[in-house]
Amino acid sequence: MASPHVAGAAALLASQGDTHQAIRDTLLGKGNFNWTDDSGDGILEPLLDIGDPVFAPVFVAAGGGSDTNAPPTAAFTSACAGLGCDFDGRGSSDSDGSIVS
Repeated sequence: MASPHVAGAAALLASQGDTHQAIRDTLLGKGNFNWTDDSGDGILEPLLDIGDPVFAPVFVAAGGGSDTNAPPTAAFTSACAGLGCDFDGRGSSDSDGSIVS
């Protein structure tokens, strides 16, 4: 099994709310080692079949609350001489977070 295949299966299981241990157990227990491919390369590659995952509906409540993110304010100065420029962004701010360069 290719790692993207396993990662995708793990993501499907995680989206159902499975615990890390349950995801691990499912991934290790669902490999079908009796499957043979017909790609002609002679390599026996196990097939991972996690079955049909059951997706729970997702409910999103609208309105009420103030969880909006205020955008940061960008403020900078620049000074150029010849082919070089210096920029200073220390005037930038974020009212509900921090700015990291």
